[in-house]
Amino acid sequence: MVNLHNLHGRYFNYHLLPALTAMKPTVWTLHDMWALTGHCAYAYDCERWTTGCSACPLLRGSGRQIVEPSATWLDRTFSIWRAKKRLYQRTKVHIVTPSYWLRDLVEESILSHALSIQCIPNGVDLDTFIPIEQHLARYTLGLPTNGRVVLFVAEKVAAKRKGATYLLEALSRLPDAASIILLTMGAGDMLSQKPLHRFRLRNVGRLYDERLQSVLYSAADLFVFPSLADNQPLVLIESLACGTPIVAFDTGGVSEMVRPGETGYLARSRDVDDLAHGIHTLLTHDDLRAKMRRRCREIAEKEYSLSLQADRYLALYEQVIGEQHVTDHTP
Repeated sequence: MVNLHNLHGRYFNYHLLPALTAMKPTVWTLHDMWALTGHCAYAYDCERWTTGCSACPLLRGSGRQIVEPSATWLDRTFSIWRAKKRLYQRTKVHIVTPSYWLRDLVEESILSHALSIQCIPNGVDLDTFIPIEQHLARYTLGLPTNGRVVLFVAEKVAAKRKGATYLLEALSRLPDAASIILLTMGAGDMLSQKPLHRFRLRNVGRLYDERLQSVLYSAADLFVFPSLADNQPLVLIESLACGTPIVAFDTGGVSEMVRPGETGYLARSRDVDDLAHGIHTLLTHDDLRAKMRRRCREIAEKEYSLSLQADRYLALYEQVIGEQHVTDHTP
């Protein structure tokens, strides 16, 4: 059998899907909305993907700054959406999404007639991503033990969708900003986004050592994730596994992991004041944060282990192969 993942990136011709799925039982794990739209990996507030796309608002004006994949000058969203719809009608595929948010979107989309649609959350190595004593983690990184450390992680820290500008603005509004160290991990320079106001910045760049990443999460008081759109970011699961509470915008699959009062604070999307309020609330309530740290790890162990993810996929593979075996031997 075959398990597909992201097919956009100009390395795979998705017109082959009907022929491929006719040859082998196929599972397709979606990591964003691209399969459902005429262009966009994330549609944000646009719902045109449910009826055919066209006149895409993300390919024009300010939308071009946040659209992924990169904006094209010619809007072919309707013809691409229609081509996908025709292909999917001849494609025999089982759909998996890491978040319930994306699963629900699939059920409203041109992929709604897939053989099956289910959610299997991602997992992380819970023996690698573990809580580490905060003072030891900070000593390892050369950070002061008595400051407030806020962590921000993204593959590209300046990516518009990841919301760095919202984070910088929120931190600048805090009354105790001078005591805050903004610790960032990822490619690029956040300083290009906006001048810093009082708080300090420490950028470690890209880290490929997962144990060192675990140290980074553990050193932070909070992980702030102001993404404007996301499915089920692995960095949030890693933060939970390390016992680090999260402040994030209420969007997409993020809302399934950041549970108000349990694992962090959900701010209204794109609301800088509410984001600043969430950061300030958790930073100034040590007991609440300590309670959340324990709860973060508990939820990671219960819901986001690699073994649980593997077991769920194994059960799906057995189901898919079993159904194909029955079909092949049906007169």
